[in-house]
Amino acid sequence: GEPDDEFADEPGSPGSVIHHPVEEERTESPPAIPERIATIKASGAKLKTRKSNTPSDLAAMREARRQVSREVPNVPPIPEKHRNRMSRDMGTEGVLEQDEFIARHPSFKNRSL
Repeated sequence: GEPDDEFADEPGSPGSVIHHPVEEERTESPPAIPERIATIKASGAKLKTRKSNTPSDLAAMREARRQVSREVPNVPPIPEKHRNRMSRDMGTEGVLEQDEFIARHPSFKNRSL
């Protein structure tokens, strides 16, 4: 047979169908972050970009989390009439003789300062 007859059995679109080219979906680029938010001021009043999560930023965030998670009991403020009073225990305990100090801290005995 003729070459046209050999494809006659395959399904196809009728000649009356209008074919339009299929447009690919356009991917919209994400909106640009305004320069005033995306940059920091450097010396000389120039703006420059800054990486997020710099080591110092990470350290600051870690420290903030540590401070927030610490459970420090709320100590009420000392009343004004008691602020200037010396504690009973503060009088002599803070002052140690040299022999007493070495007796409590024997590691200082071996060192020459």
